[in-house]
Amino acid sequence: MKIPLGHLSVRESVPAAVKLNRLCLVERPLLRRLVAGITFLSSLAGASAAIPVVQEWFVPQPEAQLRADYLVLAPSTNTIADSVIGVTVPVAGTKIVFDHWEDGYEVDLKNPVQSSTLIWGDGNNANGIPPGYANDPVSFLPGSLILMRNNVTLPRNPSTILFDGRDRLGSTTGIVMTRAAWFTTPGPLLANSVEVRSVQDWGNSFILPVGEDLIFPAPLTASMFEHCAAYIMAAADGTVVTIDSDGAGPGAPITVILAQGESYLVNAGIKKGATITSTKPVQVMQFYGDIGANYEARGANIPSLDKWSDDYFAPVGTASNGNSTYVYLYNPSATAITINYTTKIGSGSFLIPAKDTFQFLMAQDSAARFVSVGEKDFWGVGMVGANPAANNVHDWGYSLVPRDFLTTEIVVGWGAGSSDGTQNGNPVWVTSAFPTTIYVDYTWRQAWT
Repeated sequence: MKIPLGHLSVRESVPAAVKLNRLCLVERPLLRRLVAGITFLSSLAGASAAIPVVQEWFVPQPEAQLRADYLVLAPSTNTIADSVIGVTVPVAGTKIVFDHWEDGYEVDLKNPVQSSTLIWGDGNNANGIPPGYANDPVSFLPGSLILMRNNVTLPRNPSTILFDGRDRLGSTTGIVMTRAAWFTTPGPLLANSVEVRSVQDWGNSFILPVGEDLIFPAPLTASMFEHCAAYIMAAADGTVVTIDSDGAGPGAPITVILAQGESYLVNAGIKKGATITSTKPVQVMQFYGDIGANYEARGANIPSLDKWSDDYFAPVGTASNGNSTYVYLYNPSATAITINYTTKIGSGSFLIPAKDTFQFLMAQDSAARFVSVGEKDFWGVGMVGANPAANNVHDWGYSLVPRDFLTTEIVVGWGAGSSDGTQNGNPVWVTSAFPTTIYVDYTWRQAWT
């Protein structure tokens, strides 16, 4: 198929791979949140070692913290989490080391020694078989999915080894990881799902683009941002994290010290422009929802400031039935900046005041491109299904994609369609920077025509 600049393409099922020319992709999440697990394939050279691990990962959002967040939105949330970790393997020959947190982390992920640590993709059943596989494959086929799903009962008993938040992985090539979770009561209508980035893509300085002072729709009790939470996870012991929840407001920052794989939850009081800084790399997720809305929640993986850009694509527009999508763009500068935008139906510009957030209503059935004048960095998130009259029906969110991240090949991560896999609820949105031909391989045949 051929698509022009800014056109929106919707796929009703999740392809195994997409090849195209300078492409931007976002996938509608399982259970109404973002499952944008995307990897940009490259040649990765591993150091010589027993297992040449080149990327390290930590599963974010421990279940106890998720429940604390959900309890604000839905007090009926019970203590049994349906926890999901999805890993897609794009490259044949990939090996994965899975390091459970319960008995302490491996000292050297390349040379694991603990009996609980699993090694997948080396053909040795004795050191681990991936869930869902009869035997450990000698080599994963490109596009292979490893799905780790189990119930996690709280309070957590560390003597029980499970697949859950805080677990650590190492991979010998780039992989795609998705994290999802919900509680058996109220069920998957209140669910979390987010793309996970490797430690190599973490950072030390973050700004949150939305907060509880961003009221839409009015009044506050109906706002998509009535409750905002942030999850902060460290990769190394002794990570000092400074959190200023109200940004330039009068509140004093707090400081916490995190150990390796430890997560800290900020569960109230977040304002737009809130800042998080750390002495060692951390990953940050932000989630936001409407209290008592039965049920409304969205979220995004927050990039560090060094990865912000002056040029973005938003692939998901307002739906053909008029269900609104809004984009919220944050300006970290001390002065106002001008943003030029282009959609399928037109173009224009607007100002974002200093250290403030701008709301942009996406055009119907169209992607958008946003470019700042003077190469001023900014960033934003998309809120899908945000019709003020019914914003708890198809609610999910995504992060805008920097132009520099566009690539000719994208691997789509896990998307079950629904909690029981019976529904086709994971369409994919694709937009291109230029007119191009897109090839979609649903079965990873790699036989492009």
